[in-house]
Amino acid sequence: MSGLQVDKLLIPFLSCNACIQEKTVHKSFLQEAQNRSKAPGECQMSDIFGPTCIQSIGGFKYFIFFMDDMARYSHVLFLWEKGEVVD
Repeated sequence: MSGLQVDKLLIPFLSCNACIQEKTVHKSFLQEAQNRSKAPGECQMSDIFGPTCIQSIGGFKYFIFFMDDMARYSHVLFLWEKGEVVD
């Protein structure tokens, strides 16, 4: 068997797309957004989270989060049901 040689052209390229993407170089994120609001209240963001697997002390399962883009002031409200968001 010592005289047996493997033709490297016959071996398929063993790499998947995820492997190739993982090895690529990524640009770093900017430290500060370039299009931030200039005045408080100009742009507000919100997100809802839930249901949580563990209820809070008050029995809440959902949380809604509000944040002002310029001031970065944030506020969290607790909800029993997701339908309370409209109120």
